[in-house]
Amino acid sequence: MLKLSKWSGGVISSVAFTGWWFRPLPIPNNKLEKSKYERMGWISRYKITDHANHPLPILYDFARNLTIAFQVSLSRLLLMNLGKFQVISDSKYNEFIHLLLTKDTLTPVITVSNHRSIIDDPGVFACLLPYWMNVQPKFLRYTLCAQEYCFNEEQRSLLSAYMGLGKVLPIKRGEGIHQTLLLDFARVIAAGNWCHIFPEGGVYRLNRVGGRSNGKETKIGKLKWGVGKL
Repeated sequence: MLKLSKWSGGVISSVAFTGWWFRPLPIPNNKLEKSKYERMGWISRYKITDHANHPLPILYDFARNLTIAFQVSLSRLLLMNLGKFQVISDSKYNEFIHLLLTKDTLTPVITVSNHRSIIDDPGVFACLLPYWMNVQPKFLRYTLCAQEYCFNEEQRSLLSAYMGLGKVLPIKRGEGIHQTLLLDFARVIAAGNWCHIFPEGGVYRLNRVGGRSNGKETKIGKLKWGVGKL
């Protein structure tokens, strides 16, 4: 039992360190300075998005597989077993699954949807595909998260590591469509990955894209330009 505990602790530590070493970096608030981690050298020089069409480093690939399997399994347990989440397997859904299974490896897929709650991703996306597909990183989506939430340098960098291993990349609100982080996201799209966008850049609970609940329900909100740029 002690040996199993030590082995498990070693695996978890290895996954955490690998994710931390290869974690995505945000754009510094002061554009004249590099990220504090870049200045101190506590980051791999191998940038995952710069090599999006190449095999991942072996340790990073191992860490990503374990992280995604854990996240998917936990999310499905909570939503599908302890909750009332249900996937409607209609013709459009089956067509989408067929597309992911049969598309050429260099053919990208971009999907767009409203952001209905804070568990849309990773919660809903962990339940969207059949389990055997969801636990394989090659089928799971890439997505973006505002850097002030998931990649804030003032927060513990293990959160950035966990997000990076889960195929989440940072984006800086207000930086525009020419920022380097959007270019990083474009690289993983060009490499033939499935990438999902929440184009409004926020969480809105109405059913339509652009929906608002602040007295402007009849008007469509301004969508971000990033989808068209990508």
